[in-house]
Amino acid sequence: HVRKVVHVAGALGNAFFLQLAARSSTSASAAVWISLGAFMGRMQNAGYWVNMVDICPETAATIMGMSNTMGTIPGIVGQT
Repeated sequence: HVRKVVHVAGALGNAFFLQLAARSSTSASAAVWISLGAFMGRMQNAGYWVNMVDICPETAATIMGMSNTMGTIPGIVGQT
């Protein structure tokens, strides 16, 4: 349950801080809110990356590399 809580907290925190950045009055406060939003986005990804270790602990790096490759191909093909 911890992963679900961290994932949801990261998503909601990211949305919250980006909304604060959009409504901030100074560029300095906007930079702080965006930084906190980026941190929350990374917190959200923590639950995703650890799943690779759960799937196959012995070859987690290979599985992660394959996952990144499959996720990158649409971005490359979509540009042409």
